[in-house]
Amino acid sequence: GKYLGFVFASSLAMTFFYVLSFMHKSPLSTSIHSSLFFIGMDILLLGLFFFIVEIVGIDKKIRSHKIFYRIVGAIFGIDIIVCILNPFLGNFSVDFIREIELYNGINSLRYDINFPYVYHLTIDYLLIFCIGHALVKKALSVPREYMMLYFNFLIGLVVVILINAVYLFLPQGAWNYLDYSILLYGFAAVFYYWCAFKYSKKNF
Repeated sequence: GKYLGFVFASSLAMTFFYVLSFMHKSPLSTSIHSSLFFIGMDILLLGLFFFIVEIVGIDKKIRSHKIFYRIVGAIFGIDIIVCILNPFLGNFSVDFIREIELYNGINSLRYDINFPYVYHLTIDYLLIFCIGHALVKKALSVPREYMMLYFNFLIGLVVVILINAVYLFLPQGAWNYLDYSILLYGFAAVFYYWCAFKYSKKNF
């Protein structure tokens, strides 16, 4: 559906901006491209949320509560505004520390996190929790032959999130100086599309 298109387009944009963020030596350029990456993450997760809501069949219920859209829009709107302002207001949300030289002056980045970035992480992880909860609840309510569709979606989500968490929260070593989850966003979108197409033939 259209929401999965948002997921795929956002994943491509995020990959592009992530690569640019550590290729540029200018702190301002690094911060701008990183902010665009964070905005892309918000859009990707919102697209994924509405795709999953549609897949599990609760989209009509959510659409009937217009206040829900306003609350979600306000919550993520604040985060996007913060991301836009961050490079031009002294990196008040998140700053970037160059650590390991990867190749010819291109360095890996670590985040120096402040409260606004904690807000970004919190709302993203809350949305991921809501997605996971909807998938598990649906999987446990359908016949066994359809159960794997929702667990496949869940497994794809968990793998990407765990790899990203290793980069964000564990001490940096030779094995996690890059956020390797960026390589999986596009593949996850394709995987989701394949699962949905495969099971649509069975009228799930």
